[in-house]
Parts: sequence; structure tokens; C-alpha cells
Amino acid sequence: MRAGVYQLKTIINRIEICGNIASGKTTLCNGMSQKGYKSIYEEFHKNPFFDDFYEDPVAYSFETEVTFLLQHYNLIKKQKAESLLVTDYSLLLDMAYADVNLFGDKQKNFL
Repeated sequence: MRAGVYQLKTIINRIEICGNIASGKTTLCNGMSQKGYKSIYEEFHKNPFFDDFYEDPVAYSFETEVTFLLQHYNLIKKQKAESLLVTDYSLLLDMAYADVNLFGDKQKNFL
């Protein structure tokens, strides 16, 4: 492995559910857990910038998006490879929100 290039040693199979706020992602995730999938749920209330973002999106967009991405990645990283996971969030959707909410250097640094 080259310096500066990191690789996850474990491949984790997962289904990521995308959708707007209150669109039924968690409900679908709950239903899939009843069918044997291991469900992982977003903990948006643990993002310390969430309320600030809704008060002033321009001022708090970067830290809000970075925190969500790190929280989501960490929740997936902690899982065992033998489970088929389903999440009520998506890393791809994190990237899409960053594309919409971040501009200039903030967007460049996020990506």
C-alpha cells in the first residue's frame, strides 16, 4: 500500500436508503430489520451543529455536513462484515447534500 492511501480491510455489504427528511427511510429500515437485515439508524440529534444549521445554513453548512459524514462512516465502520446492513442514511446522499450546501473552498475541502 502506498503512503497516504488507505484501504478498509473488511468489505461490508449494505443497503443505503436515500430520501428527504420524513420520507420513510427509518420505517423502511425497520421493516427490513424484521426480514433479517441488521439496521443502523442515523443519530441526527447527536450532530451538535444541526440546530445551528437550520438557524443559519450558510454559517453552519460545512461543519454540519462534515459531522454527518463522519458519524455515518463511523457507524458503518463499527459493523461486522458477516452482516448485511441496511442504513436509513446514505454516504452518497451526504455527498449530494454537500454539493448543494457547500460552495468554494468549503466544497473543495469536503470533497
